Amino acid sequence: VACRSLNLTTTTVGYRTVYYSTETGPSTQPTYMDDLACTGTEAALHNCSQSAYENCVSSEAVALSCGTSSVPSFSTSSSSTTVSTGTYEYRLVDGDNATYGRLEVRPSGSDRWGTVCDDAFGTYDAMVACRSLGLGDGTGASYYRAPRGTGPIWMNELHCGPFDANLTQCSFTYNGNRCSDHTEDIGVDCRASA
Repeated sequence: VACRSLNLTTTTVGYRTVYYSTETGPSTQPTYMDDLACTGTEAALHNCSQSAYENCVSSEAVALSCGTSSVPSFSTSSSSTTVSTGTYEYRLVDGDNATYGRLEVRPSGSDRWGTVCDDAFGTYDAMVACRSLGLGDGTGASYYRAPRGTGPIWMNELHCGPFDANLTQCSFTYNGNRCSDHTEDIGVDCRASA
């Protein structure tokens, strides 16, 4: 029902409680719904029965994934959602920051955010980028030349297969010699797959 409320796919859905230490927002964040009891036929969350009294704390927040059964870990950010698969972290910026934008990556949480070069970037790469971000299976994903980013160009000449689960399973070079500045930064649009 939550995915339906967001106009996202409901074919496969995953959810979990957030990791308190890294994923919850400020403790002053309001809670709008508590003790939801949906049957699955409701058109939107506000149609589900819920408690008249709210007594949640931020460690009881729920993370949701529409289009995939696994919910990747993420950390809070004021400008985007960060998703971690293995050691690499991914996010979208300079778009709606949720389903499309410039693809940014970093090898670990201690590295600077950087970009992905558009050299050899194709449809499978866009599909896998959407999967890496937890935005569905990647079907219908597209890509475009994004507004310039900053920082290192962490991935160049990316080559993903149609069944790779995340970008670290694809072959790539670290800032190949053809991608010397941010005029070739790639953006992905996952709205069709989310």
